[in-house]
Amino acid sequence: KITTIEGLGTPDKLHPMQAAFVKHDGYQCGYCTPGQICASVSVIEEIRAGMPSHVTADLNAKGHSVLVADLYGERFGPDQRAEASAAMGALRDDRASLRDLLTAVLDTFRPLAGEAPVVAIGFCFGGQCVLDLARSGADIAGVASFHGLLDPPGLDARPIKARVIAFHGWADPLAKPDSVVALGEELTAAGCDWQILGLG
Repeated sequence: KITTIEGLGTPDKLHPMQAAFVKHDGYQCGYCTPGQICASVSVIEEIRAGMPSHVTADLNAKGHSVLVADLYGERFGPDQRAEASAAMGALRDDRASLRDLLTAVLDTFRPLAGEAPVVAIGFCFGGQCVLDLARSGADIAGVASFHGLLDPPGLDARPIKARVIAFHGWADPLAKPDSVVALGEELTAAGCDWQILGLG
């Protein structure tokens, strides 16, 4: 049995997970939100069924350090979609400053990581950010972009040291197939070890 977002609830009667996403501003641009909600429902069902988790509740105990970067510096509520979009647009319009900001985040995180490998993971605009971090030539182990915006920053091309994987919905209107092919060509030209997983 496969349940899509349409089968979870209605606008008049939201599923508890949908309601939680609204209450806690959990949604992103909208395209990735249905998958996140459905996956979250599945995780809760697996926990209730006593299925073993593939993740750990305490990453630090496993020797991992985690930093979640807030690139905006302020919180946007459910009724502030326009403001949130404008904040993202301002960063996207100045990719040089965005690169500097991402590099500063990495420099802040390195002392926490010590000698451990560093990876960066991002969703949607965050997916573009981790790709831009790799494009900067940052000396990190890898990046994973989920439903990321793929357009290049238009800055000086640098060798990419990080391994890159991008998970991409083929019908994503924000990153059409031509941009996926262009990303592969860009990564190849930069000497990158890369994979792109296209999902239909």
